[in-house]
Amino acid sequence: MSIIKSTYRWLFIFILICMIYIQTTSFASSEESNHEEVIVVYNTEAGKKLVDELALEIEHQFEWIPAVVGVFRKEDLALLRNNRHIDKIEENSVYTLEETLVDVVPTLQDHGVFQTTQSQWNIHAVKAKKAWDEGVTGKGVRIAVVDTGISPHPQLNIFGGVSTLDYTTSWSDDNGHGTHVAGTIGARNLNNRVIGVAPEAQLFAVKALNKDGIGSLRSIMQAIEWSIANQMDIINFSLGTNQASEILEELLNQAQEKGILIVGASGNTGNAQGTDNSVSSLAKYEPVIAVGAVSQELKRASFSSTGKEVEFSAPGVEIFSTYLNGQYAVANGTSQATPHISGILALLKQKYPTLTNKELRSKLQEYALDLGLSGRDSWYGYGFVVYSNHQTPKVSRIEGVNLYETSALVSKEGWTQSDYVIMSRGDRFQDALAGVPLAAKYDAPLLLSRNNRLDQVTKNELARLGAKKVIILGGHLAIDPIVDQQIKQLGIKVERIAGANAHETAELISKKVAPNGSYHAIIVSDTRFQDALSVASYAGVRGIPILLANTKTVPKATERAIQHLGVQETLVIGGELAITDDVANRLPKHERLSGRTRFDTNIKAFQYFAPPTDKVYIATSERFQDGLSGAALAAKENVGVLLVGNSLHNITKDNLVYTDYNQIKVLGGELAINANVYKEIKRLVE
Repeated sequence: MSIIKSTYRWLFIFILICMIYIQTTSFASSEESNHEEVIVVYNTEAGKKLVDELALEIEHQFEWIPAVVGVFRKEDLALLRNNRHIDKIEENSVYTLEETLVDVVPTLQDHGVFQTTQSQWNIHAVKAKKAWDEGVTGKGVRIAVVDTGISPHPQLNIFGGVSTLDYTTSWSDDNGHGTHVAGTIGARNLNNRVIGVAPEAQLFAVKALNKDGIGSLRSIMQAIEWSIANQMDIINFSLGTNQASEILEELLNQAQEKGILIVGASGNTGNAQGTDNSVSSLAKYEPVIAVGAVSQELKRASFSSTGKEVEFSAPGVEIFSTYLNGQYAVANGTSQATPHISGILALLKQKYPTLTNKELRSKLQEYALDLGLSGRDSWYGYGFVVYSNHQTPKVSRIEGVNLYETSALVSKEGWTQSDYVIMSRGDRFQDALAGVPLAAKYDAPLLLSRNNRLDQVTKNELARLGAKKVIILGGHLAIDPIVDQQIKQLGIKVERIAGANAHETAELISKKVAPNGSYHAIIVSDTRFQDALSVASYAGVRGIPILLANTKTVPKATERAIQHLGVQETLVIGGELAITDDVANRLPKHERLSGRTRFDTNIKAFQYFAPPTDKVYIATSERFQDGLSGAALAAKENVGVLLVGNSLHNITKDNLVYTDYNQIKVLGGELAINANVYKEIKRLVE
């Protein structure tokens, strides 16, 4: 009985304790729900005094605007909102990263492989090397990376930093985002691994976002104040929010007035159609340069937010940069686009040290490649920013009234005098393209002739050159003997290299090109001139014979040439529509250069042979005549020939944008390359 009484007694005590605990907890929750963390802006000392009196806790006093961050009861906030000494009250809203995907790259030590600066398409695209070649590297420019911090990394030279978060005083990165952004701005390229746009800029880690990539209005505002106090030149915001803030805008205005350039991500909430108005609130403020993202094809990334506030665009897809623990990562997002603009501004800040921040912002428009609609638009802003030394590539045509005059003008472009001239029929490509290595061997121009007569413009060019011998390619069905006689009447000797067909003529030419044999041969289609035109100049530079094949067979003449020359390796140009695998497998050890289209194959050849880029020639893929003589001139100058159609294909656009050409020569008039294509070429490079 006493045991039962004792049990009831303890049960009663337990229930009573639980009730007290529940009431206490409920009361505490009620008290907390009645509190709110806000930012209050006052306009007088009386306002400041009132704020101090009513605040349960003052968490931060701002220096550059009359405001505090504090915790207040809701009823007290109501009093403050109605007080004339108080300007604004805003909640401490959330800020997050503007990034879509991160893929950490294995380290060299772990896997024996490494992605080098050669694969940083973004750095090539913005042409940062042009600045470095001028000695412009962003040296001495102070950049605040307001982000998740910056992790120590061999490629990064971090000059200092701060944390504006409560949970840590360290500015080291515990997320990875800030380190990736910092690398794009200023990685210094140790061991040719990764390089930033401005490799000698001074990076400062301003940790305003936590390990989950989340911060607050308070942490962002403190970051701005720190940047002002520490005389930053540029603030990079690869973050955003959907919450507008007049208080933040006021502080951003203060930073701008102090001479700071402010760059912000436009956001990753765009739709595929690009029809929304979704720019992040932070990037909407006037002091902020809003940056959109583009892909390697210079197309708006589908996630990139659009709107009238977008000011510039930059690479934001598959961006390779530094990461946590000395690693590297590939990431996508307007977060990745933004540091490119910060980096280029650092270059311009060094180049134009007397310009103000507002003048530099305007100057940036001069470096924008206009994409999309003409002028500023909601997708790309003023355009894709590319560093330029303003020595714009000169784009011009070499054009005559017909293909024979054009070939004479090409000759005049490259030769003041020549003892030898190679001559081929103007409406057959096989002999002429196989003859480009021969022209290179003799350092001779390639002139085109009609089947049955020599044009006066050709006679005049032969006289101007002081030619002593003309080597005609092809038999009498290609060029009639009457042309031989007309040349001889000019006091010039004639030699003819002629087989029973194009295959045999190519065989005979190869023996002239490589009298001592050749380890290599280039094999092209006897029916598709585009592939041959893509490689003819490179073959000429290297003295490699060009031989013919097709989808059905390796012609007997080609087999004989391969055997005679002692060819051990062949380079097959074009896909199976040009030369099938069955045919290619009958050749000595072969490698194939091909793409999905003739334009892809053309660029594959350019990348394979990697010619100097001081000049390039552009020929049409629709007709071969104008490109024939041009290939011989390109061989003489050791440069490439690009192909275009009735419009510019993306892969060719990329080549023109990413390659630092000094001079571009378009072969032929508007019948060859129409006015729209010519205009687009000029737009892309100028």
